[in-house]
Amino acid sequence: MMSLLLAACAAAPVATQSVALTALPTASPTPPPPEATPLPSVESQPDAPLTLVIWWPEPLNPVNDSEANSQLQAQIDAFEAANPDVRVNWRRKLVSEVGGIMSGLRTASAAAPGALPDLTLLRRDDLLLAAQLGLLQALQGRVSSAILGDLYPAPLRLGEVDDTLFGLTYMLEVQHAIYRPPLALNGWSYADVLARDVPFVFPAARPNGVNDVFLAQYLAALRPDEAAQIGSGTLPLNENALRSTLAFYEQARVNNIITPAVLDMSAPIDFVAYLGESVVIVPASTYLTLTGHGEDLLYAPIPNAAGANITMLDGWMWVLVTSSADRQQRALDFITWMMDAERHAAFSAAVHRVPAQRSTLRLWHDDAYGEFISALVENAFLPLPESAATSARVLQNALSAVLLGQRTADEATQDVLTQLAG
Repeated sequence: MMSLLLAACAAAPVATQSVALTALPTASPTPPPPEATPLPSVESQPDAPLTLVIWWPEPLNPVNDSEANSQLQAQIDAFEAANPDVRVNWRRKLVSEVGGIMSGLRTASAAAPGALPDLTLLRRDDLLLAAQLGLLQALQGRVSSAILGDLYPAPLRLGEVDDTLFGLTYMLEVQHAIYRPPLALNGWSYADVLARDVPFVFPAARPNGVNDVFLAQYLAALRPDEAAQIGSGTLPLNENALRSTLAFYEQARVNNIITPAVLDMSAPIDFVAYLGESVVIVPASTYLTLTGHGEDLLYAPIPNAAGANITMLDGWMWVLVTSSADRQQRALDFITWMMDAERHAAFSAAVHRVPAQRSTLRLWHDDAYGEFISALVENAFLPLPESAATSARVLQNALSAVLLGQRTADEATQDVLTQLAG
């Protein structure tokens, strides 16, 4: 029985379940990452140099003055060599004419700010107006103390507006007397001048104000505390000072030392021809130009009651126009460069101007004239502000009336008191 069962099991087929298998796609081998193509090497390019734009007043570099032009260009080239990231584009500009510096600042600030310079030079009247119009950036706290300490007090005040520094004085303009040998004149008080039979010529014309010579003489006759009021925009009225100053002119007219012809003179070209037989009042730049061309001249202060060293002061001041902080710093770097004593001395000599720094003046070859100028600047008066324009015109009218013989000194003084003392 067991044999039959085993035989039966062996012969019976085994039931199986068919399972269909879906073939998986064969994975393609992963390609290696592409090799990086090296980029061409690019050298780092430096930023383009910053270009400073400077408007340069024509009187400080006349078109036909090759020496001044060469000196200025040499100093700019040296600055660029020392500062390779800066270029200087300087443009010669007229001063008061249409298209001049002040009119250009006013026009461009309103219509084309991009056309404004970074830096320029202005005189006192234009600096006051530009600051009032908001065209300038203050220099207060931004100029080296070494430079500020090297300026005479009056030139330092020349650049201030309401006790804030807006201009750094570069070149000065002072007035003084000159005459030719063989005149040998000692003493410059009114008494000294009236005692000599030597004509006295000066630019007395000033239609919209008072001329510098008469103003300096009047201011010198004031008390120190009165003269100090000019800085605050006031022209003090002192009856005795005015009468004594006008009395000098009355007597000078009687002695034929001063004639009414001076009322038609407004610029050095009007009266340089009088040299030889007269004492004439000129800007220092005229004296330096004439002696630079070989003229033999002597010099003296403006005559005044005490015979002191007095003068009216004006000058050319660096002013900052750009509002960009980066450009301001490079402009300040340029100012510092130009104010270096040796460079300052070389350029001031080339343009026949008086430098504003003591150290620069000490480098001049003419020590005696340098000491004379230093004494004048130490006792200099600043230009009158626009707020004193009415008083200035009244004083000028009084002087004209005396020189024309229309009024005595007493009468002209009373006229001024009547008009201004109210």
